[in-house]
Amino acid sequence: MFLIHGIGASAKQFKTTETVLKDVMPSLDPAFSYEFVRFEYETGDDQRTTLDFAKDLGTAMAAHFSRSTPIVLGDKISLVMHSQGGVVGLLWLWNAFGATPEFHPELAPHVDGFITLGTPFWGAKIATFSHMLKDWATRFHLPFPFALGAKELREMSFGSETIFAIRLAASRPEFQEALLRIRHQIRPLSIGGIVGKLRPLAPFALGATEYEDDTAVPLPSSRFDFIFATANQPYIDGETLRFEEFQETGLANLQVVNAVHLSLTPELRHFPGIAQLPKRCARDTNCDHPTFSHIVNHLAGAPEQRDERLLKKLTGFIVDLSIRIPPDSKLKPSDVKIRFSDENYAWNPFKKSLVKVGHPLELYSRGRSKAENNPEYLRFFFTGSSYKSYIQPMIRAEGPEFLDRKLTFRVSAPGFKSRVIEAKVRATYTTFIELNLERK
Repeated sequence: MFLIHGIGASAKQFKTTETVLKDVMPSLDPAFSYEFVRFEYETGDDQRTTLDFAKDLGTAMAAHFSRSTPIVLGDKISLVMHSQGGVVGLLWLWNAFGATPEFHPELAPHVDGFITLGTPFWGAKIATFSHMLKDWATRFHLPFPFALGAKELREMSFGSETIFAIRLAASRPEFQEALLRIRHQIRPLSIGGIVGKLRPLAPFALGATEYEDDTAVPLPSSRFDFIFATANQPYIDGETLRFEEFQETGLANLQVVNAVHLSLTPELRHFPGIAQLPKRCARDTNCDHPTFSHIVNHLAGAPEQRDERLLKKLTGFIVDLSIRIPPDSKLKPSDVKIRFSDENYAWNPFKKSLVKVGHPLELYSRGRSKAENNPEYLRFFFTGSSYKSYIQPMIRAEGPEFLDRKLTFRVSAPGFKSRVIEAKVRATYTTFIELNLERK
């Protein structure tokens, strides 16, 4: 089992968690003996990327098996990853299954459990904010007090090149087959957090009544699976991308827990860390830490229970919009207008709707940027809430926990044909839309 820390952290973060798992796992699954490896990478280096760290992970795993007992048929590899560590693990898995040599694809057939804890697959508000602060510090030659690499922060921010590349690949038909192969072999699980004790601050975060964020990562961003649609063909002015054209990936379940991204007091029960198992969980298979049962049961292949009390309170979603413009266009993100129906704006209390966007007090409820490596793309994101959409377990069976909602908006820009989008949104999910704009 490889334990992989997040941005700005180190292998020490998983020290107690490793101790707990060493004590508990043999009793839950005695058919196996266990080895634990805390992988550490060079977070904080301004020049290194998550892809660099993924290569390092493959190298470290191969080196471990060359030093110790060689891996053989029947041996299994599981990964438990916190925060950015989940993106590192995902990029390694992706490339190893794709037979990329420097990622040691010979290890791919052994991968079993794949658990991410508070991983910002689709971006984090705190990374967006920290990236801005680091840019300011660099520009004015000021010290930056945190070990957070510039490229890492950019990658973990909304609309980054890394996020776009993963979105684009995962939404392509050819990659759906690869996803199915991965899903057939490995057992992925995403765990995302909300913080019940911060409910009074809910107006400033994602979610209608709950604080749907683990203080670093919005809940929908911690779910790998997403809804998507592509509209990059020629079109007529005002043409609509229909609700029925949206699809979704189907790789990993999401378990929602009441936990913070990183706890300053992990041994106390008040604010448990999503990836920090406390010492009291050692030799206690009924430990009350919110993520403990999900981690150990998943690793052991035992049944897992959802906390329906948490699920029924959730409303938040995120829409990630990527617009392709002609290569010779001078169009800027600020030139593009995204217009919703009046009833969908959260600041309009006189219009009732089951879908609302633009919560007036929420920090980073929307954003826009121009891609650095792909300047023909303009990026936008916005958050919202889907109300009264929870589906009871007896009704949904194996389907989604929430109803799909339609969010209609118009995209326009001076000199370009407009488009109407009937976006499919769902609580706890992100929706990715890739479209092109053509000149009139």
